[in-house]
Amino acid sequence: MRSMIREIASTTMIVCLAATAVQAAPVVQANDSVVSNAIIHRAGLQVEWSTHSGTGTRGKIVDWHLYVDENKPTTYYTITAGELKEKFSENKLNPFGKPYSQDESYGVAEYIDVRKMVLAKELEYLGEEKPTIKVDQYSLPESTIYLLTNNGAVSAIDADTGRVKWRNQVGDPLLKSVGVGADNAHVAVINGSRLYCLKADNGKLMFSGQCRHAVAAAPTISEEKIYVPLVNGRLEVFKIGDRGVNTTSFAALGASTSRPLVTEKTVSWSTDRGLMNVAAKYDGKSVAYQLRADDAIVARPVHQSGMFYVTSLDGFVYAVDEDQGSVKWQVSTGAGISQSAQVFGGFVYVVNDNNELFKLDVKNGATAPGWEQPQQNIGQIVGAGKKDIFVLDKIGNLKALNQNSGSVLSSVSFGSVDRILSNAQSDRLFVANRQGMIQCIREVSSPVPFFHSGDFGAVAVDMKKASGGVDAGEKPMEDAGGDLEDPFKAGGALDDPFASTPKAEPAAPAKTEDDPFGGSDLEDDPFK
Repeated sequence: MRSMIREIASTTMIVCLAATAVQAAPVVQANDSVVSNAIIHRAGLQVEWSTHSGTGTRGKIVDWHLYVDENKPTTYYTITAGELKEKFSENKLNPFGKPYSQDESYGVAEYIDVRKMVLAKELEYLGEEKPTIKVDQYSLPESTIYLLTNNGAVSAIDADTGRVKWRNQVGDPLLKSVGVGADNAHVAVINGSRLYCLKADNGKLMFSGQCRHAVAAAPTISEEKIYVPLVNGRLEVFKIGDRGVNTTSFAALGASTSRPLVTEKTVSWSTDRGLMNVAAKYDGKSVAYQLRADDAIVARPVHQSGMFYVTSLDGFVYAVDEDQGSVKWQVSTGAGISQSAQVFGGFVYVVNDNNELFKLDVKNGATAPGWEQPQQNIGQIVGAGKKDIFVLDKIGNLKALNQNSGSVLSSVSFGSVDRILSNAQSDRLFVANRQGMIQCIREVSSPVPFFHSGDFGAVAVDMKKASGGVDAGEKPMEDAGGDLEDPFKAGGALDDPFASTPKAEPAAPAKTEDDPFGGSDLEDDPFK
């Protein structure tokens, strides 16, 4: 075994030294970076990884979707040697084509041994006589970015490392690619007016089906069904079990405007007639209730802890009880809203079309203390960390705002950003440019992703130190975790973020005289 490791290490060293020699010569390369690491450092940020979408010279990204699977935790390893840093997951394939975590003969420990020897030699080559190498490991829910280009190319990218898992070509590159959606098992792609269903683990085509009408927006997937919004307002439903042979549909007025939203109980979609339509996810045959706004609902609703938060061009933010189908509160921002709200830490953040940013309490819609006046000149919300919220101003500068006071902590140019992937699940920012380069950006102080809870708090991420400072000759995998106490064991300091917890029954909503719902006087849960 040791001889095999020495052989692999020797081969790797030759390749690394050869690459170093080649890089010593001046090379002319096109600058296709999205943002400058040096510039965003001023805002306390840094680029975590960069990768290319594979769009080609004439291609461009038309849609992308982030899916986080909390039921599939993945262990990641980081090897740090001076300025050199490598990150890989347990699912990385070894030279024999097997995931390192599943190969007893050449697994994670053996790979780290090899990489430590290689990095030690590289550091010695750079002049460090006694290099110190540190190995960290931590577990995260598996996060994947599914990306669709205008020529029908679909990619699955590991959101934590930037590694491309697979790529595939679907449909006709001459037809319009509309959108992509995914869950833990399937990926749905719309090309022209045809649906393509792929396997999430390898991108292989399972089946395709023709939609009954032109498609209006990206699809959404539940465990058993794919929901496709059509321009005639209908929501067409493809059953994965029968390979999309027989479809059904829900009817609604107007043209669909955004990707449908699927929760544990319901499926909802909006139209340009100012309607948010809500139907039962299981055994639903018709719309259960509708929110009727005074103008179009063009942005996708947000769902958290049994509540919908809906924005409309009528300027209002609506908090809707999912079970009872009634408005719990509604707040006017004074101008139309064409962006989705975002919920962080028990507050709803929303930007209206006058470039004003509001912060409202999720419980009653009251303005948050310190935010009596909305923040001005805000273009859109980019994401949030533990204490900050990141926004773009109306001229494209990236600003970090204090979540408590709204004060501007930093403001920097955000480079050649063309697309931003909305991410309300973690503190990672995902951006892309016209050339197809994608970057993951994080706070300097957050090497491990921080996840926002669905219960108005922070979901802790289990991080175990494999070693505090491992010399190049030591085994990195011994005594993983050291003397650190497991915070998720019984009686520990933190609850297990991946353990299922029973949901409390929501309180009955207060009735209002001006209720925009048809049938909002329902006393019973319409989804029982």
